[in-house]
Amino acid sequence: MLLMRQAQTGETPLDLADGDLAALVRETAGEFAPFAAAKGQRLEIVGADDAVPARLDGEKIRLALGNIVANAIKYTPEGGLVTLEVLDQGSVVGVTVRDTGIGMPAKDLDCIFDLFYQVGPVTRRRYEGLGLGLSIAKDLIDIHHGTLHVASELGAGSAFTIRLPRNGITAIPSATAL
Repeated sequence: MLLMRQAQTGETPLDLADGDLAALVRETAGEFAPFAAAKGQRLEIVGADDAVPARLDGEKIRLALGNIVANAIKYTPEGGLVTLEVLDQGSVVGVTVRDTGIGMPAKDLDCIFDLFYQVGPVTRRRYEGLGLGLSIAKDLIDIHHGTLHVASELGAGSAFTIRLPRNGITAIPSATAL
């Protein structure tokens, strides 16, 4: 809760350091692989064979990515697929997390990063949670001057794309899509 409050008020300290985004993605996937396996899902990594150097706060990006991967696993049924794709596009690096889960209706996409927001009426909700994970992830990406975009279709899964400036300080225009 403290991290969430700090991020929302702009008080979150960033510990920027040179790192390898591909290694961070591989480590995060390794942490979540047992959860995916327990649900009979495949967890795949694409584009993480080579180093992707970037200046970032590795712990905060790992937390943001972990929240997104946890949701992908939670909302993907048995036999489904969760893919983490590392993106390296010059001055911009990133990760797309795709799943073959339940997806979301278009009307909810503008709200899913809001604090405590959850898709669907509470009386029909099958999945546990408080609606904090995506809000925290968005705040952590924002303080890196990055962007977090979602594309989803009800019944067809979701794709969350994190985009970060490679140098850790230059803001990314939000209109530019990967």
